[in-house]
Amino acid sequence: MDEAQLIVQAMQMSTPFKRKHKVLREIEPSLIDVSDDAISRMAGKKTKKQRNKPLKQWEPTEFLKHFVKSLSNYDMALERLGARDREDMAFLYDELVRRVGEQMNNTVMRDYLDWWTGTHARKLYDQEIYVRTLANDRYLNQFVSLKLVSKLPTPDQPNTDIPKVNKEVDAQTLYSIGGLPTLLRSKGIVVAARILREKEDNNWLMRISQALQDFPKEAVQETMLCTTGSTYPSEDMVDFISIARPALEYHRIKDYLSMNYRDCFEG
Repeated sequence: MDEAQLIVQAMQMSTPFKRKHKVLREIEPSLIDVSDDAISRMAGKKTKKQRNKPLKQWEPTEFLKHFVKSLSNYDMALERLGARDREDMAFLYDELVRRVGEQMNNTVMRDYLDWWTGTHARKLYDQEIYVRTLANDRYLNQFVSLKLVSKLPTPDQPNTDIPKVNKEVDAQTLYSIGGLPTLLRSKGIVVAARILREKEDNNWLMRISQALQDFPKEAVQETMLCTTGSTYPSEDMVDFISIARPALEYHRIKDYLSMNYRDCFEG
């Protein structure tokens, strides 16, 4: 085959496939250090633990946390949890101060929370519980008489470290401090009606009835128990059954509906 034929044959052959060669680009360094040393350093950092405040430094927030935790041991919880409850916890502390006096301290406050939880919480298992519930006179007076008055020294003992128990707060002071709801639960409907009438509150009947309707069932029962547990002078007579009827019917409390309110008054 001469030179001319070789050239023609070469021209008739297909163009060989041209392979594309990928160019490997240099990987840019990551902004995140993932080296073994970095991981080790991260793993080696110790999480700073929050130290619990000593009891003597507790404030309403710490007492509230302690109470919530205590309730959880009985599978119970507060009906709500917020700023209002911290205020109520501070109010509860002040109520104990009025009864215990100079001997009041954070230990007494914690002991009261623990005592109330262990003694009364289970009785209210199916009912709504608020911090304000603990500020009821009945609970406070019971705690003071059982836990503090019993620690008074005998005549043979020196008169040291005696808890000073203040007299029960009068209705006027109680109303000024805690308002109508606290007055109702602590003194009952008749006393609350007298206080409001003395203040020339012409809307006293509707105020009391509405306050009772705003109460949870436990608070209504507590108010009625307090109201029917005393005998009142005839000049304070008021039909507390009719006033409480809307709340009693709403909560299906039937124990008092057939009661004659006049039986609680003299004469």
